[in-house]
Order: sequence, then structure tokens, then C-alpha cells
Amino acid sequence: MDPRNYQTLKEEVLPRMGFGGVFDDQLQPAMQQGKPEFSLQVPASFGTDKMNYELVFQKNKKDTNDQRYYLNEVKVVLEKPEAPKKEYTFQLFNQTGFNASQMYNAMDGRYVHSEFRGKSNNQVSVWTTIQETQKEGKIVTSDRRVYENSSNFNLVKAMSALPLAAMSQEQKENALQNMRDGHKASVIIKTDTGRESVTLVAQPHVGEIAVFNLKGERLHLDKANVQGVAPVFELPPLTKSLVEAADKKDKTQEQKQGTKVR
Repeated sequence: MDPRNYQTLKEEVLPRMGFGGVFDDQLQPAMQQGKPEFSLQVPASFGTDKMNYELVFQKNKKDTNDQRYYLNEVKVVLEKPEAPKKEYTFQLFNQTGFNASQMYNAMDGRYVHSEFRGKSNNQVSVWTTIQETQKEGKIVTSDRRVYENSSNFNLVKAMSALPLAAMSQEQKENALQNMRDGHKASVIIKTDTGRESVTLVAQPHVGEIAVFNLKGERLHLDKANVQGVAPVFELPPLTKSLVEAADKKDKTQEQKQGTKVR
């Protein structure tokens, strides 16, 4: 066993993937066996939902002189009350990919945002969810992707068009990051009768942010608050700066027009 390989997996790779400290008692004994491949499993609960993660470690198949282990994929199973099991395998690139909570959010039907370098070394921004479809009479689980450079969805613009109550810059950035990670972002909106606590969910496939009340019911705001229609109120300076930055990023992506990669 390569001690440096063990330290890298334990101190860098696993914490980055959301499994820091989870496999401290299992990782080293598994590596010491020297097998070409081994896996470690751990269950997790998200409310009434249950997830099982199986992390697959493999040696380099192309270079037999490389005896280091690499975390190449994570097999997951989602169990929801009164629903069939949903299974999927997340492939990792350079031991990087969705972390544990992002995997759950994608499996639960929400979109998760990620960025990576394409084949032309251009920056690719994509939203991904895991969906089930019927194919030849069978249920097939696959990823569904929405690329930002080929859609009209912009998260910052969409949120700035909502009638949000006053928020600090930090609160806005936290809400945006929560939605990028596939979480439900908790905010307060202004209504005709006052203010209401709601949750926001990014829905890039339809180019909008969905708004839900605390009962989980979808709220349909008027057209002035839907992305793509100019808001009827003046945007605060901090929000304007976010929108301008998003516009600049969109123009840069349009100029580069990178190749879509999976």
C-alpha cells in the first residue's frame, strides 16, 4: 500500500466528496489487501428518504506499474416511502464529481449545477438531474443535462426578477449556491398582503425558478416576476452588479461556443 495514496484519499478525496471521516476504519485495511478493486458502503437518511452510497476504488487498469487506488465511481440507491428503488452510478473525473448531498438532490429530481473544462479547454456550465424513463417496457435511469450556453436560463437573473424582501449580499449568495447545489433555498418574498416565507428551486429545463410555500404548494407569481420579463421595481445596487456579472459571463460563453461533453 502506498502511504501517500492513502493520505490523499483520506484527507482530500473523501472529504471533498462529502465522506470525510466516514471510512477511517475501513479504508486502510481494504487498501492493504492489494486487490485490483474494492468498494465501501455507507447508508444515509434525508428526512424519510434513505440513500445508500457504494464508493468504488480501482487501480489504474492501463498502467500496471501504478499501484495507487482511485475513486472512480459512486453507486447509489434512493429509497422513498411507497416508491420503487431508484439506482444510478455517478462517474467521477479525476476523483471529482457531485458530493453526497448533491447526489441525493439529483436523485430526488432537482437540478445540480457544475462547471468543467471541455475538449477545447473552454469552460462548460451544466445543470444535471437524474430521471427515470421507460424504454422498451423497462424503467431506465439516466442523467438529464441542460447546458447554460444553449439555454435561456440564468440563475442570477431569475432570482433578481422575484419580489424578494431585503437580503444581504451574503444571504443572496447563499441562496444562489443552495440552488446550484440542488437544495431548496429559503427566502422571504413580498406579497400583496405582506411577506411570506418560501423555498426556491432551480428549474433550468423550463427556464425558471419554482417558488413553493411552506406547505410545499407551488406558487405562481404574476408575469412581472417571471424570468425574461423586466421587473417592475428598481433592482438594488448589489443585485444589479450580480446581473451585470452574469451578462458578462453569458457573452463570454457565447463567444467561445465550446463542444458539449458528457
